[in-house]
Amino acid sequence: MPSLDVLSVDTKLENNTNDMVLRFLYRSIAHYSLEEKRITGDLANCNLDAFPNVRCTLNQDALWNDGHAITVEDVLATYALFKEKSHNDVTKARLSMVDVEEDKGDVIFRFHTNDITNLDILFLPILRKRDMSHFSDNSNFATLSFSGPYIFSEKDTNTITLKTNPGYQTKPDMYFLDQVRFGFGDTQKNVKKSINPDVWIGDTSDV
Repeated sequence: MPSLDVLSVDTKLENNTNDMVLRFLYRSIAHYSLEEKRITGDLANCNLDAFPNVRCTLNQDALWNDGHAITVEDVLATYALFKEKSHNDVTKARLSMVDVEEDKGDVIFRFHTNDITNLDILFLPILRKRDMSHFSDNSNFATLSFSGPYIFSEKDTNTITLKTNPGYQTKPDMYFLDQVRFGFGDTQKNVKKSINPDVWIGDTSDV
């Protein structure tokens, strides 16, 4: 069962169970596109050609689930929080190699290295500044803000349930299930998806 510990997120593309669930809930500055085989913008449009300095402009669809815009202050606060309190040593080491600043309404990432693999820090989930005090207490998880295709619904001993984020901006032809339920334990090892409470998609014999 994932702890839903945001501060344990790894920058590597290989998601562990904790990261996999969190990536349904949060977007990042950029992500790796499997279709395009390259890093592309997510919450922002970034000029990667100028590396080791990367300027990112937040997109108009960079919104929290209540419809309010994600701000530069949210981004700066996120990276400051991860730099100080990340529970992942790899992520913390990566962040020691970059300064994150505001410049003319944009976010500038100034890397201290020419190692382009450090760009994976752009994959960290962006958190809402006003939520920062809650991340040490998972009991408050349902009160947080989310930017991904789903928002947190509930968690019990064996399952984590997410429901569609009403404020998520995406392509009109993309379809999202009303609810996604992650099952854990001996009888619920894989992701199960429900279109409504009576329709389940799963791979175990008891579904």
